[in-house]
Amino acid sequence: RGYSEARYARVPEDAGRPSVMARGIELHNCATVRVDHCEIELFGHAGVIFYGGHDNLVDHCFLHENFRYGYGYGVATPGTQALHIEDNNFENHRHGIAGNAGGATYIARYNRLVKDASVFEAWQQSPDGIKQLRAHEIDAHAKTGMTIAHNNYVAMLGALMSGAAMMRGNPARLYGNVFVSCSPGVRCIGDADDVWTWDNVHHDCPSETASTATGEIHFGERPA
Repeated sequence: RGYSEARYARVPEDAGRPSVMARGIELHNCATVRVDHCEIELFGHAGVIFYGGHDNLVDHCFLHENFRYGYGYGVATPGTQALHIEDNNFENHRHGIAGNAGGATYIARYNRLVKDASVFEAWQQSPDGIKQLRAHEIDAHAKTGMTIAHNNYVAMLGALMSGAAMMRGNPARLYGNVFVSCSPGVRCIGDADDVWTWDNVHHDCPSETASTATGEIHFGERPA
């Protein structure tokens, strides 16, 4: 862990350490690909990343410790359409699922997304990197398309996650999830619009929802 290039170093002593900026499985403009029953760990950028393409599936995988400061995703979705992410186990990422603009659309369901603050000390990251581990798990950048996340279990051990799901400029349907030790469960910012959340369960969450978004946000409401 760490950063060999000085421009990526968070503190001077990080320069010269081994650098981790790699991807486990990288797919470009693919359709109807299934990535299943894989264990993918220790990649700095992403465990699985889809550049473009459509109608792909990631299921029944164990993705863990794909992390570095400013990156670190279990599954990343730059520009892909109708990606299904289901029945996976995500542990200790910056974002378990990253919605990477380009109109990307994904459906995340029946996943377990858990972080444990106790793992961080062994990673030799800069001390402020713990903030990255505490970042939200279900992510959508500005200009991401429809994000659907339902029946997922999202939790953090030994600390408070800064949010279970963050919608930064996109429409979304977030429902039937269980959020544990997250504050808030769902946060909306930027020009997020047409976001609906309902039937989510919150345990040990000081706040359940928060929004500074400019669009229409419907917390606790189900669309017709």
